[in-house]
Amino acid sequence: LAIRGTFSLQEIVVDIASYSKQFCGGEAHEGMAAMAEQLWSVAGPTIVQTLQEHPDYELVVTGHSLGAGTASLLAVLLKQQQLQQQRNQYTSN
Repeated sequence: LAIRGTFSLQEIVVDIASYSKQFCGGEAHEGMAAMAEQLWSVAGPTIVQTLQEHPDYELVVTGHSLGAGTASLLAVLLKQQQLQQQRNQYTSN
């Protein structure tokens, strides 16, 4: 999954915003965290379905500029979700 960098005036504002928010047990750039969450809510179901249909595929997340920050936070979000699923499986057995 390749996430492009800053492209619009609105994204420049996201780049410049220096607010942080709670994210995956820590703090992250508010705009990038929101973009990572929104991106996964839109693209996630298709990506999960594709990975299930093709178990030999792997997900690689990359980006440039604003997209790199978003990609990094998306990777953290996906890792946290994976750990929660593993924990839920362990505690339900």
